[in-house]
Amino acid sequence: MSRKKRHLKVGAKIFFFVEGYTEENYFRKLIQYYKLYTASTKALFNASAKKIKVMDGNGDWVEYTKKILTKDPKFRPDSGTRIFIIFDKDQIPDKKIDKMLKDADDLKVNGSKCQIGLSNCSFEVWLLAHFQKMTPKPIESSKMWQGQLEQSLGKYLGKKYKKNKIVNNKQMEKILSDNKVFEAIKNTEKISQISLEKQSTNIGQIVSDILNNRYI
Repeated sequence: MSRKKRHLKVGAKIFFFVEGYTEENYFRKLIQYYKLYTASTKALFNASAKKIKVMDGNGDWVEYTKKILTKDPKFRPDSGTRIFIIFDKDQIPDKKIDKMLKDADDLKVNGSKCQIGLSNCSFEVWLLAHFQKMTPKPIESSKMWQGQLEQSLGKYLGKKYKKNKIVNNKQMEKILSDNKVFEAIKNTEKISQISLEKQSTNIGQIVSDILNNRYI
């Protein structure tokens, strides 16, 4: 028997700063699917109760987030706000990621708390976990690994996985259907610690905490 879809009311403001449209599509669908309402946050998208910002460029994502939080009135945090910066390991140098991890811990605009959601090599690791168990395999070539991830996703989706914004948006519906997000959380338990050498993603920890009302 499939698990009933939860309708949750989350009281804290939650801001997502994401690297690309794949992540935007996923979190937008997650918000809609589980009705993550919060009275204190104005919707950025229709039926969306959390704010999502697609980051521009390929620089220091934490510094970019800090600028938005201090200058953009639409993203004004308070002491109860949780901020998640979501991006891929991809070709980013290890030293740069280490710096961003440290800077995120120190980023406390108006008392808010910040956390990085990092996938190695890409967010597709988390997406594939909705269908199969993931293991901490060493990544030698991110380009080759990415191709394998997309090929595997295509098999489960019944058609070629695409990062095209419109097509990808529809594919997210199938990925999130039937409460598969809870399987994804279980399927990434062994790779939930951030690793810069092996396949990993801590997105499951973030999603689990949100769905279990730990940010009220």
